[in-house]
Amino acid sequence: MIKKIKIKQLRKGMYVHDFNCGWMEHPFIQKQIAITTDEMVKKVNSLKIRDLYIDTVKGLDIGDAYTASEVEKQITNDLEKGVSDTPIGTTHKLVEYEEEVENAMKVKDNAKEQLTKVYKEVMKGKDVRMDEVYPLVNDMVESLSRNESALLSLFRVKHKDEYTFMHSVSVGALLIAFAKSIGITGEELSLYGVGGLMHDIGKMTVPLKILNKPASLNDEEFKKMKNHVVQSRMILSEIGDIPELVIQIAGEHHEREDGRGYPDKKHATEISQGGKMTAIVDVFDAISSDRVYHKGLSPAASIRKIYEWRKNNFFNEGLVDQFIKFMGIYPVGSLVKLEGSLLGVVIESNQVTPIIMLVYNYRRKRAITPRKLDLSQGMGLNNRIVGVEDPRNWGIDVGKVLGIH
Repeated sequence: MIKKIKIKQLRKGMYVHDFNCGWMEHPFIQKQIAITTDEMVKKVNSLKIRDLYIDTVKGLDIGDAYTASEVEKQITNDLEKGVSDTPIGTTHKLVEYEEEVENAMKVKDNAKEQLTKVYKEVMKGKDVRMDEVYPLVNDMVESLSRNESALLSLFRVKHKDEYTFMHSVSVGALLIAFAKSIGITGEELSLYGVGGLMHDIGKMTVPLKILNKPASLNDEEFKKMKNHVVQSRMILSEIGDIPELVIQIAGEHHEREDGRGYPDKKHATEISQGGKMTAIVDVFDAISSDRVYHKGLSPAASIRKIYEWRKNNFFNEGLVDQFIKFMGIYPVGSLVKLEGSLLGVVIESNQVTPIIMLVYNYRRKRAITPRKLDLSQGMGLNNRIVGVEDPRNWGIDVGKVLGIH
């Protein structure tokens, strides 16, 4: 059984199922590990995380700890109540998802190609060509303005060998959409996109054997990995007339509200809004993506982790609430289970009532002819969402449903 415990309850003989923090907050590349020595207990305690999950089948138990399912149920209840109590309205769109997705694919592919060139030039020691970055942002802003779900859906699928570049493109698009959702417009909106695209430029100074290592990093390797934030800030600061917002985004996206982040251990009042917003977006995309060392969480599970870590004072609470309202508690790409007998993929998110593409009858265990259902038009009989499913368990290709294969 998986249980959540306080960090002070950890002891030798337990089995950590999940450190309950983003990978860049701890040096154990595996998120599951047996605690076999007192030294390991001390090392985990030094990370200053507040709680984690243990597997009581593989290690020692704590009788009164909450189970993972109990924690999940409470988080879902809190999310549904919080979103419904403070609605922000339906996202405006100029065209339907199906009309924009083809153009969005062109925007995404061009951004990946151009940003890869920019990053690799830095790897060779050359200067950043910002004149090649700004047009990418303009294309993203235009696509997101027509239908934001189309472009954002494309980042559900990333190949492991292109993660660093696609992660930056994804963060750029997410940050533009997030900033737009809280009323940021014009040149400032574009700068959020530039900052997102360039936030990890310093990773080009990290040796590839560390960047792509599918095993635990030693202390020195972990230090070099974390130093990418300092390098990003330095690289961008050397560009003439680079806006401060872009540097803040790159230099502060690993800072945390309680001062446990890096590189400067800034506290809440010392971190810019751009840095706080990027911290949320960066972690969301990272934990929902497949990497060389772990399988990504579903979009809905990632939202729940962001909310859980908000409670741990990782992120700014108000901005997390805004992010979840913007993304919805069932983000694009989620496979949701309806009360009746059907499964559907979310193609457009709208808080707790998304637009879904129905694709499967789970009682009869067979695919159905896809049809769209807008839950915001009234839930109707058997149309209430009762859970989130893993597409792999049902043989459903979410990318194909979203039209991105």
